[in-house]
Amino acid sequence: VIKALDTLPDGFAPHPTIGKIIKRRSETLAAGAGLEWGTAEALAFGTLLQEGYHVHVSGQDAERATFSQRHSVLHDQNNGTLHVPLSHISAHQSPYTIINSPLSEYGAVGFETGYALHDPKILAMWEAQFGDFANGAQIMFDQFLSAGETKWNAMYTPIISLPHGYDGQGPEHSSARLERFLQLCSEPVDVPAYSEAERHHKANMEVTTPSTPAQYFHLLRRHVLRNFRKPLINLFSKGYLREVSGCNNTSTIAELCGETKFQAVIGDTEVQPSAARKVVFCGGQVYHKLYAARTKAGAKDVALVRIEQLSPFPVAELQALLAQYEGQELVWCQEEPQNMGAYWFVDERFDALTKGKRGLRYVDRK
Repeated sequence: VIKALDTLPDGFAPHPTIGKIIKRRSETLAAGAGLEWGTAEALAFGTLLQEGYHVHVSGQDAERATFSQRHSVLHDQNNGTLHVPLSHISAHQSPYTIINSPLSEYGAVGFETGYALHDPKILAMWEAQFGDFANGAQIMFDQFLSAGETKWNAMYTPIISLPHGYDGQGPEHSSARLERFLQLCSEPVDVPAYSEAERHHKANMEVTTPSTPAQYFHLLRRHVLRNFRKPLINLFSKGYLREVSGCNNTSTIAELCGETKFQAVIGDTEVQPSAARKVVFCGGQVYHKLYAARTKAGAKDVALVRIEQLSPFPVAELQALLAQYEGQELVWCQEEPQNMGAYWFVDERFDALTKGKRGLRYVDRK
């Protein structure tokens, strides 16, 4: 897979900017560190293609990706020839299909939903240009993804990939409306601490907010490698797709290999529980902002814990983690206003987890 990503046809002339991106990707792959979002995705797709899974991706800017992190289809600047690196891994690989879909979210999501139903050896993904554009496909989310298994015993299980984050672009192009997807999740508030497999079997949808390329890599592979399938709503940051100075938002090859896997909860390895005055729970890109602020302030008594999977809720992991922080103040931090985002969802589950003895203090970007 790495060789395919590094290799261009003889005489192929990519755009100079794309050439720099390819060079950067090659350098990080050679070093085994500094892997960015697009590289981790390409490695996930490529390894699945080698293992016999057809990868089918669509979206309004899917080939390049809205934020230029993917560049799956390269264009020769001299003659217009196209080159798709992930279609040139090996002679026995499965097909890789990526298309720029029409500006009809309802139609595109409907197509990927049906495509995912067709064959369990398919990873079908639709990516919004901006997360809020998903509202054009609300019927698919309400009637098929969230309810199809219960109504028709059918696995309508595409990956819905949504850029999400408050990055100064105003009321549009900011929020993927995380709260709407959480309202569609059927898991009860007081759900027991099931095993990982059992809780996923019982859930109607998965909702995730991964903060690192490695987490995203494992999510993509987990989606099709299990012997069952659930629809996955995955919200990702627009602002941390490439390395940001002062943040730990890149990954290593080692974090993709061996026994590594997606972590629903990521504890703080830099602040030990005995040294923590408070524990700030969060998810998605706000973690990186908090991490950078803590580093700049030199704070050694604030632990940052990432809840990267909201549905099904990681009860067992949080029970174990809360046992390490018995007296510390618990805080939930998010970018979204209080009536949006995940606060209401997490707060009532923490109340159930702690039997009402430990509340979550709410903090947002204001």
